[in-house]
Amino acid sequence: MSSQERAAYAQRSPGVFSLLDRTGLFVEAVGDWALDAVPAAAVVPAPAAESAPEDGPAPSGQPAFGGHADWAAEQCALLDAVSADLVADARSWGQRIRRVQRLAELCQQATVAGVEQFPQLELAAAWRIGQITATRWLAESEHFRTHLPMTLQALEAGALLVHQTTALLHRTLHCTPEVARAVEAALLPTAGGLCPSDLRKQVDKTVLRIESALADPAAVEQRQADAAADRRTWSRPEVDGMGVAGAVLTAEQLVAWQAGMDQLERRERTADRQAGIERTADQRRADLFAALPALVLAGYAQDDSAAAAGMPAAP
Repeated sequence: MSSQERAAYAQRSPGVFSLLDRTGLFVEAVGDWALDAVPAAAVVPAPAAESAPEDGPAPSGQPAFGGHADWAAEQCALLDAVSADLVADARSWGQRIRRVQRLAELCQQATVAGVEQFPQLELAAAWRIGQITATRWLAESEHFRTHLPMTLQALEAGALLVHQTTALLHRTLHCTPEVARAVEAALLPTAGGLCPSDLRKQVDKTVLRIESALADPAAVEQRQADAAADRRTWSRPEVDGMGVAGAVLTAEQLVAWQAGMDQLERRERTADRQAGIERTADQRRADLFAALPALVLAGYAQDDSAAAAGMPAAP
């Protein structure tokens, strides 16, 4: 098999190529399915009477790798099918973004004409989604229009998959349109070959590089201020009597929160040992997290009582 044929297959199905190449099964597995034919080098000349088990040496005139071709070819076919599904998902999302953009434009035109519109309500009712989700879809479609137009084109073409596009979207939410467009121009040629975690790192580095090149400290400060303005808490119920809660904080708040939680957890660990209570560190942290509002409110109540009695507040 020529180096060009191997390179072509490696580009088509890199994961399977790596597996088959390491195990020595590449030539037989691709065979007629992926290329034109099994090269003659893969045929082992031997007397016609020789035979062997499927997992052992191959019979004469057969590829040297036994029955592995069936599962390898099926695996390749499945991977290609999933790849096609991911491309279809990307194109579908791109089309949906375009339609949301057009709906927003029509609502804006109607509003200008004096007919008040609520597009998030229309989207929520028509597509059976929550209003929060509908509002997010509208905001994302606008971001693609103003900040990432080339990314949207790549998504519609299937050159960029949904999870890759999401990484670009989320990492440029607080950038100016000028910076975001420069980022996508720099990264789109290679973004299609990156996993989301690597792409996010590249986006972050590129944002800093471009903002530095623009020599615009105000843009950096504004991006950080916009990000800080998005700080929030959230919670939702889960199954089996459980719930999930979290917060989006500034970096400074997060560092202070982690340090305070570590200190509180150490105190709780000492108290648990003295009381003979068995809890993991994660359980102690979860219990502390849940108790923090009550602890703070209790502290405020003590301070209010002390102030009413003319006493100094507790430190």
